[in-house]
Amino acid sequence: MPTRKWSACTSTWTNWDQTTAQQDVANALAQYGEKIEVVFCNNDAMALGALQSIEQAGRTVGKDIYLVGVDALKEAVQNVVDGKMTGTVLNDDVGQATKAAEATQLFVEGKDVEEYYWVDYVKVTTENAAQYL
Repeated sequence: MPTRKWSACTSTWTNWDQTTAQQDVANALAQYGEKIEVVFCNNDAMALGALQSIEQAGRTVGKDIYLVGVDALKEAVQNVVDGKMTGTVLNDDVGQATKAAEATQLFVEGKDVEEYYWVDYVKVTTENAAQYL
């Protein structure tokens, strides 16, 4: 696969707010137009706001722009199923709880425990989104 060169057109801090994200993405789309190919949002609320601006700008997710969020909120997952979002990621609460219980057991048994235990996010895409609704 050839390497594709990329650069960030803009980066904003939207305070996890859907309305602020909508405004910021609208401004970015107005300023950079077709140069914006991907919008990454650090939560789904911001992605939902971004989606509104993307659609208002006449862009189509999956055709000329990609949109990804985080949290796997029901509305976002439905948008993935419907093809309006490229994907989201699920913060794996079951995996986190399992890892915490395992670490607690090690601690109670007097065994060494790590300072951090990492649990991967779960990618939610059109292929698996229906199972998260």
